[in-house]
Amino acid sequence: MIVRENQHLHQILTRGNILFLIGVFLLPSALAFSILFLLISLIYSLSSINFSKRENYSILVLLSVGLIFLSTFINTIINVPQELISYNKQTIWLNLFNWVPFVLICWGFRNYLVDIKQKIIFAKILISGTIPVLISCILQLWFGLDNGPYSTLNGILIWFQYPIEEVGSLTGLFSNQNITGMWLCINLALSLGLIKEEKNKISKYFLIAISGLSIYFIFLTNSRNAVIGLLIAIFLSTGLKKSFLILLSTLSGFFLTNVFHILLKNSNLQLIPTRLLNKLTFSYSFFEDRFIIWREALDLILIRPLSGWGGSTFSFLFPNNEIGFPAYHTHNMAIELAYSFGIPVSILIMIFIYKLTRKCYKKIFASNNLDPINIFNKSWFICFVIIVICHTTDMTFFDGRISIVLAILISGLVNLVNKPLEIKNKDIRL
Repeated sequence: MIVRENQHLHQILTRGNILFLIGVFLLPSALAFSILFLLISLIYSLSSINFSKRENYSILVLLSVGLIFLSTFINTIINVPQELISYNKQTIWLNLFNWVPFVLICWGFRNYLVDIKQKIIFAKILISGTIPVLISCILQLWFGLDNGPYSTLNGILIWFQYPIEEVGSLTGLFSNQNITGMWLCINLALSLGLIKEEKNKISKYFLIAISGLSIYFIFLTNSRNAVIGLLIAIFLSTGLKKSFLILLSTLSGFFLTNVFHILLKNSNLQLIPTRLLNKLTFSYSFFEDRFIIWREALDLILIRPLSGWGGSTFSFLFPNNEIGFPAYHTHNMAIELAYSFGIPVSILIMIFIYKLTRKCYKKIFASNNLDPINIFNKSWFICFVIIVICHTTDMTFFDGRISIVLAILISGLVNLVNKPLEIKNKDIRL
């Protein structure tokens, strides 16, 4: 009887794993279909996790989720802020879809990321799914496909492809250059890890090509956060000397490619990314807009420090007419959580992230382990670090693709620091 149950569970999880990987592949280019596959695979996995074991959940996160619901209840029913009387309260409840599924994914996908082989397969599928992103960047940059958004199936599938001159930088199929840059940084870090692990020469050259294109397009997004992520990915993955060689060769390729394109197409491409370099001029103006947004957010947090104001309300309360520009969020994860749900929630989540980061760092970096498994875990951890650091000045988290990838990365890291054997069934192979 027990054998039959184990076999049935194994079949369910294997089926779920396949659906999980299909969802991962579709994630950047067909988000709606990706969510469908990921949701079904999440249900398969959650049904098999033994939540009676302490290792399979986090008290800090569970407490945070409870407080998030309590905050939302207070701000929409019990003690509605006078400033939000005219605001649509349903929007505040809908904002929970940014956070609750994220928590479920962090623990729900552990069954599909138990061992290093599963993580490597995930990384390869994610990188393969990024090829449409690279193609969209090529089409936007060199073939003039930049009059988007382009949609099909009644708007279910959308490739934004905004005009480069209008938005000022490369976006590809994403709606925002910062999201494009973040996505490419994540894939770059994973690609660099796989290059070290990959033994097949063709696959290795393919990964090198993907990495080169990713670096090239990261510069063209003109995203400061993306450049920070790029530097973290390269320096932590390859070391100081190799990093300079990679950057030098990529910038040389950037220069030569633009020269070639300008001569043939009479393009407006710049020989060097001056827009990006102007953004990287370190002065007060470098963070001026962020300082203004943070100041307004902190003032609001001090008014309601325990319950916050409710998710999605910041753009409504931000005095854009007085300041001269709009702000749709607080551009900082800790401040966003404190503003939306109260300081206690922000503290609990930050403690969780700190503890997870510290444990993973000790496990991966402190041992100087050169084992291939440890090298790829290092790349996995670097992706997590890139997202965390970049969320100190931006909130690409609100794009579903970034939040899903972050949750999956956390799921893999939770397996790394906890005991995977506490999952009911870990023997999953494709």
